Amino acid sequence: MTTRREFLAGLGLSALPAAGAAARRPNIVLIVADDLGFSDLGCYGGEIATPNLDRLAKRGIRFTQFYNSARCCPSRASLMTGLYPHQAGMGNMVTAKPNREYPGYAGHLRDDCPTIPEVLRKAGYATLMTGKWHLGQPGPVARGFEEFYGLVGGFDSFWDASKYTRLPPERPQRKYPENGFYATAAFTDYALDFLAGARKRRQPYFLYLAYTAAHFPLHAPKDLIDKYVAVYEKGWDAIREARFRRLREAGLIDPRWEFTPRSIVGPNRVSNINGWAPKQNPAWDSIDKERRADLTRRMAIYAAMVEAMDQAVGKVLDALVESGRTTAMLFTVIMGALVFGNLVNVAGFPDLLRALVERSELGPWAVVTLIAAIYLVLGCALESLSVILLTVPVFYPVVQMLELGLDPEAVLIWFGIVVVVATEISLLTPPVGMNVFVLRGLLPDVSLGTLYRGVTPFWLADILRLGLIVYVPALSLVLPRLM
Repeated sequence: MTTRREFLAGLGLSALPAAGAAARRPNIVLIVADDLGFSDLGCYGGEIATPNLDRLAKRGIRFTQFYNSARCCPSRASLMTGLYPHQAGMGNMVTAKPNREYPGYAGHLRDDCPTIPEVLRKAGYATLMTGKWHLGQPGPVARGFEEFYGLVGGFDSFWDASKYTRLPPERPQRKYPENGFYATAAFTDYALDFLAGARKRRQPYFLYLAYTAAHFPLHAPKDLIDKYVAVYEKGWDAIREARFRRLREAGLIDPRWEFTPRSIVGPNRVSNINGWAPKQNPAWDSIDKERRADLTRRMAIYAAMVEAMDQAVGKVLDALVESGRTTAMLFTVIMGALVFGNLVNVAGFPDLLRALVERSELGPWAVVTLIAAIYLVLGCALESLSVILLTVPVFYPVVQMLELGLDPEAVLIWFGIVVVVATEISLLTPPVGMNVFVLRGLLPDVSLGTLYRGVTPFWLADILRLGLIVYVPALSLVLPRLM
């Protein structure tokens, strides 16, 4: 068995020489994917086309017992510091309100924890990063990276270039044509630019390429999505069996392991409401046709995101081969397949409310009243004016519409849309605090591009909220006439 020390020594990384030393200093490329399952890649038994990562695995080492910290920020903290996440101040996620009583929950990297780029920079390396930082302030440049392009926060649209940041801000930026931006490709473009600059300076480099794929939102090029629809129409039972067989044939799992039954849905705020827990996931053929088509499309988009990432990795591999320099290249995943439940989105929120109505036997009016009361209590408990303000204008027109004898289903759809819009507006406020954490947990599918940025002045946020108070009752008067 190869020890960790022997493995690193073989890469030439066990004792990096200081800047200017005569000893060989290999280039280092660390590529990270987000929310990728163990058996998704082709080289790990998956059906997704990943030829570039497959060729990397064929010439290198595939790990079968590699552990992360189960969540995004803690795993990234360990990756950047070599410490357990609590030692690095990231026992949980990035937060605007750190727990000062417990330094393990600072919500950002502690100042007394050196990062890999900080250490390598002292050794004469060019330290380059593209992709997802998600380790809080003061940000990637202040923590050792000379060049950065990507997402300082956790997630955002793959199609909107305005959501991504170039640091230091005075550095030149690429211009993408309208409808020509895709985050995975853009991360790669900048990575290749950064590598070319380091080679021109004849400087060894450390590139940290942190893709956001396959983290939600599920965004991918249409041609790749269409390619996978037929693949996943087979259903998860056939996919599971094929993956297990390939993993066993490749020697990546113990041959004594038996194929497990479909998993049990664990209790959480989503499965409890919808009645999924504690039940076994159903056989694919037992699901109605419309739902199967929906699930197929979701998985096709996910697979397309992974293949798009592999294509991008291929460009980096080709550039490294062309350079002819000795390079230590590692690919890993920041955490496994995402387990978060999609509780609410514009289409799904009415389903949730309808499930509450059906299971509580209280009727639509009582359910809406209960939800409004919960929002009000949360707002008071957390001293959040935004939640309180959102409660009153949403609650009043809903009750009014129900009293007018309108179809409860139409009312619930309207209520879901209003909550999504209202939440987006509330997130524009700089002091996000706990109220946004609560809302974020309730609305994981909503784009939270403004989260933690603090870019909106207080006066503008107040105007937006006042506008919301006017907007919601006004809409409640117009909407009944359209139904």
